[in-house]
Amino acid sequence: MTATGPTPDEIDDALASLGSEHGAPDIRNIEWWRTNAAQVRPHLRAMIEDGKDNMQSDRWAIRILGDLGNAEDVALLAGVFAWKADTARMSAAAALGVHPAPEAGEALIAATKLPDVDTASYATDGLGMRKTDAAARARLEELLDHPKSTMRFHAVNALAELGGSKAALEKRKKTEKDAEVREAIAKALKKS
Repeated sequence: MTATGPTPDEIDDALASLGSEHGAPDIRNIEWWRTNAAQVRPHLRAMIEDGKDNMQSDRWAIRILGDLGNAEDVALLAGVFAWKADTARMSAAAALGVHPAPEAGEALIAATKLPDVDTASYATDGLGMRKTDAAARARLEELLDHPKSTMRFHAVNALAELGGSKAALEKRKKTEKDAEVREAIAKALKKS
């Protein structure tokens, strides 16, 4: 790395490592990506914007963009929810879950309203990562009354990650009929 940032070869090597069969051991730490965000963000964005599902490389690019936390990347990350690959949608939900921008929480809340239950449940999981986001908690508490048990299950587990919401969980416990959701509620209440 030079005083002004990484060389083009260093950037190429870092980006190539995202597709490494060895995974995490070959990938630079998040501090390197943060230090060099100005130089690497355009490349990471291009990997996602190219319209190809490059599997592992794209998952890492999604994850790193979430960790970098630039508000300009929220719409791109939210756009991944339209992809076919489950792992990409899961990665996007997690990236938005750790992303500090309020727009990231808004994107996750919007995704919980999508008709595809898998995508909506991944977004619900992402909301459980937003520890200081009051809107995320409020949406998760709303989802306790979702007609689909899958969504209620994910909402309970996301609330368990956040901690608290004991009153909402107790209320749902009284009416919940699904055994898996009831079990998740019992575990969540033990944590809170």
